[in-house]
Amino acid sequence: SAITLARDYINLKRSRYINLRNHYCREQLAKGYITIEYIRIDKQLANSLTKAKTPNSIL
Repeated sequence: SAITLARDYINLKRSRYINLRNHYCREQLAKGYITIEYIRIDKQLANSLTKAKTPNSIL
C-alpha cells in the first residue's frame, strides 16, 4: 500500500495525515531521484528486528 500511495495520487480520508510526506516522495519519484521497489518480507532485513526468528532463519 505504501508503493501505491507513492506512485498514484490517492486522496483517502485515512491517508490525509501522511499527504505532506507523500507529496515529497511522489515528487522525488517523478524526478527520478528515488525508486520504489517491492521487497518480499523474507528479504527485509529490518523486519527481523520486529519479528521472532528461528535460528535457521537468521542471515
